[in-house]
Amino acid sequence: SETGWSFYQVRNYTISSPASYIYYKMNITANNGDANLQVSSLSLHEANAATVSNGKTGTLSTWIKYDSGSDSSARQIFQSANSRINIERQANGKLKVLFKNGSGTTITDVTTTNTFTSSDGLMHIFVSWDMANNKIEIFKNGSIETNIVTTAVSNDNIDFNDTPVYLLGGTDSSSRLHSGDVGAYYFSQEYIDG
Repeated sequence: SETGWSFYQVRNYTISSPASYIYYKMNITANNGDANLQVSSLSLHEANAATVSNGKTGTLSTWIKYDSGSDSSARQIFQSANSRINIERQANGKLKVLFKNGSGTTITDVTTTNTFTSSDGLMHIFVSWDMANNKIEIFKNGSIETNIVTTAVSNDNIDFNDTPVYLLGGTDSSSRLHSGDVGAYYFSQEYIDG
């Protein structure tokens, strides 16, 4: 039982018996008698970063809902420590996927032409990529985003060893923190063909 949380406060916890799993579940059993609960972001950090390797494939899947007041602001969905992996909803509502290699050179820069806003309600976002085949797919609620603007997609390794700190809905800038709901988050270094 913990109390006294403040806005943007980070608390760290160590898993007593760490192991690798495909899915992780956060079970909240009580809320100090309050009817509301807000989790701004959740980060899972691997103690031994050597098991994460740079690669050309991956998949991100999450359910997300934006608060109505956030539609004109950029909001982070997924970001690594030095923004080598960055998936965000831009201020214009379009989804941007940006990947960089180990030297910081952009190897993927893709933006949707359709928007992702609070009027969409709860939506499923699915992003899958295979750099070796110059392929990136973005889905919204099971429908592929066919109208995307591709600035760069090249056959290079994505820097998955970027510290590694992966932030779901979080960022180093409080102005870009996710505002809304996030659930059923999945990230893998495997390409899943949508």
